[in-house]
Amino acid sequence: MKTLPLFLLSGILMSAMNACGNSGTPGASPAPERKTMNQKLQIHVDGHLLHAVLYDNASARKFLAQLPLTLRLSDFNGTEKIADLPEKLPSDGAPEGFSPVTGDIAYYAPWGNLAIFYRDFRYSKNLILLGKIDGDGIKILQRADNREITIRLATSPSN
Repeated sequence: MKTLPLFLLSGILMSAMNACGNSGTPGASPAPERKTMNQKLQIHVDGHLLHAVLYDNASARKFLAQLPLTLRLSDFNGTEKIADLPEKLPSDGAPEGFSPVTGDIAYYAPWGNLAIFYRDFRYSKNLILLGKIDGDGIKILQRADNREITIRLATSPSN
């Protein structure tokens, strides 16, 4: 039996993973574009102020138009905090889905809810990336089960 050098084997493995998309799932869509808007968000939870950025896509722009929002968070699957939005967001032109990582703010189109991930999760169809929590504020949100949060525009783009 012929063996391949380790560097050649790792190159073959990386090529195969790239062919499957960034999630390693065959047929998965590539990662969504992460071009940010100039506007930042403030998230108020349990006396703490968190900051977030929004990515520039149609769903995030519609979400931005709904602000300020006060939402009640609940835990889902030991992975994310979710809350119903008052209005559905558009999903036209959005990638088929993506693999969320800690801190991602997303919209799950079938349910019409906001999802803030405090753990990495597998590739999920119909999940649209909206933004990202800055810094380590996600630790505060992780403890905020059945709590109200308020999301509003930051007072200036640099905040």
